[in-house]
Amino acid sequence: MRTAAEVYTDSERSYEATPDDLDHVAMTTGKASKNGLIRVGGIPIAISTALRGWSVGLCPIDENTTRVWFGN
Repeated sequence: MRTAAEVYTDSERSYEATPDDLDHVAMTTGKASKNGLIRVGGIPIAISTALRGWSVGLCPIDENTTRVWFGN
């Protein structure tokens, strides 16, 4: 039996679609950095490396909680 690494090949098609940049008056928006951070007022906030390069929105709920929006 062969391993996954032995049978894997790169896709012939590249995935080019990205969601629109978020733009909303009531939240802070920006793109997550390559290490999954967004900077708000110079303070880095860890979001997720899965969202690096994607537009996300941050909406504070209270002093300790922030809602993260991804997509519409």
